[in-house]
Amino acid sequence: MKKWTSALILVSAVILIGCGGGRNKKMEGAKGIDVSPDKLSHKLDPVCQMGMEQHPIADTMTYKEKLYGFCSPGCKEAFTAEPEKFLSELPK
Repeated sequence: MKKWTSALILVSAVILIGCGGGRNKKMEGAKGIDVSPDKLSHKLDPVCQMGMEQHPIADTMTYKEKLYGFCSPGCKEAFTAEPEKFLSELPK
């Protein structure tokens, strides 16, 4: 129950902080590299499931040799804490 409550609080914080917006298809990613959605393992932010083709990619992270894009630093932070949880919730 405690883990579930912690996860709910974390996801709520991400929602309250807000995800990135905008309509650019490319944005400077982590480590100063140019990132486009076609370079990502999945076209959705794994935390909020925002489409990375319609919104700017604020940051990226490589996990198990796959590149994931995030709409905001908050989504990346949430993913870093529990990557398997968020990956299991992504549509196939």
